[in-house]
Amino acid sequence: MQTHQGTTSFFTGLYGSSMILFKQRVDQLIQSHAYSFESYRPPKKMRVGVLPIVAQYENLAKHAEILFENSERRTDLEKWHEKLIDALFKGINNVAESPNSKSPPAVVRFENFHQLYLSLSALKIDCLDARRKQARKIYQSSIDDY
Repeated sequence: MQTHQGTTSFFTGLYGSSMILFKQRVDQLIQSHAYSFESYRPPKKMRVGVLPIVAQYENLAKHAEILFENSERRTDLEKWHEKLIDALFKGINNVAESPNSKSPPAVVRFENFHQLYLSLSALKIDCLDARRKQARKIYQSSIDDY
């Protein structure tokens, strides 16, 4: 017959294992999204506007903020945000420089970094404040380049 102490340690171990598995799965999900952001290719023969990956990031960030609102794992969430934003910056720049793009690179950068700036401003995520400012600089310099 198990004692109360044995049951408690069993559930503690089960909870710990579940949390480790959950974190690994979220890490895989974030890695998958980061890869899709970096390697995004728009359809050929179309003018490039605001890329769907920008809206995907905004949607993902909103849901993550709700899920992790009062979590002790905020540092993990901040790392995930930074990884996704880095991938998004690379993806936007890759699309802008794509030889298949019918839009000038400056226009692609302006539209997408402006939308990203607006999204980051609306989300108000402290760890992304520097990235928000960087997005603003890029879209302003893209206006000047165009």
